[in-house]
Amino acid sequence: YIFYHEIISEDLGFFIIKSPDKVCHEDFVNVVDSIRSAYALLNGYYIADSVFYASMKPGRKETLTFKYQSLNNTINSKKPLIDFHHYTNLEDKKILLTSENFESLVRLLYNNVELRRACILITQAECLDNISKGILASVALETATSHFVSKETSKPIKLIEDKNIIRQLTYELKKAIKKIKDKVDKVTWDKLSSKIGKFNELPNAIKLSTPFTSLGINLSEGEEYCLSCRNLFLHGSIPSPKEDAYKYLSQEELQSLIANRLCMLSAMLMLKKANYNGLLIDWGATEIVYKREIAAGRGTKHLSFQHRDISMQEGEE
Repeated sequence: YIFYHEIISEDLGFFIIKSPDKVCHEDFVNVVDSIRSAYALLNGYYIADSVFYASMKPGRKETLTFKYQSLNNTINSKKPLIDFHHYTNLEDKKILLTSENFESLVRLLYNNVELRRACILITQAECLDNISKGILASVALETATSHFVSKETSKPIKLIEDKNIIRQLTYELKKAIKKIKDKVDKVTWDKLSSKIGKFNELPNAIKLSTPFTSLGINLSEGEEYCLSCRNLFLHGSIPSPKEDAYKYLSQEELQSLIANRLCMLSAMLMLKKANYNGLLIDWGATEIVYKREIAAGRGTKHLSFQHRDISMQEGEE
């Protein structure tokens, strides 16, 4: 497929996607949707206003047909994840995707509709502020991690793998709650009984970090903390600094940092799966630095983006 932008006039242009081979309309629509979703993830720009489909049998101009479709509203967060600047002390290959990376990402999205939704959710989230951004980013994270937990692991991950220990513990727990069966109502008893069958399941916070481990992404302590705040956002609660972590931030800065990093972490899973091992823009840190410099009256022309290296080793940030 060929994907490029054609400028028609000062205020009009078209993104063009062309197949060099014959393809059925349904498959082509899925390819187009996958490319648009991948582009949105990388550039913060989801092309969604309208589309023209054109088709023609090879060498037969009389078969040329058109179809117009109004889609939705275009989303432009103006927050790309990939840095397009050139740095004297940084190789371009560390911040730019190769065509092979982009193809791998499009293929990943073509085969997984839920990941396409995650890309759009991330783009939408980046247009919002703090709590609202955190809520939508948390949904995107849940969508992405749920996919990779089910796809990357051959069997469910449990807290305890030894079957003998599981049987013994299950027996002891059932034996214990039987002693209070006559002292509680049936609804409470049923809830207690059902929880026994789930005692060996991983806590949600561990489930969220599992895909990163399986893809070889070493999360920093700060990123682990951001993941742990997902449920807070989903329940409308405000995160607070954990011990000494981020205690130097205001409440507004903390919310912004966590929300932005949840978007970044969600995208990181898909880009790592597409074999990208370069840098992403860390908007959580970047926005704080920029706003503080502006508040101090120093301006931002001397600043560059803060980055996160997907290939970073444990302990680095």
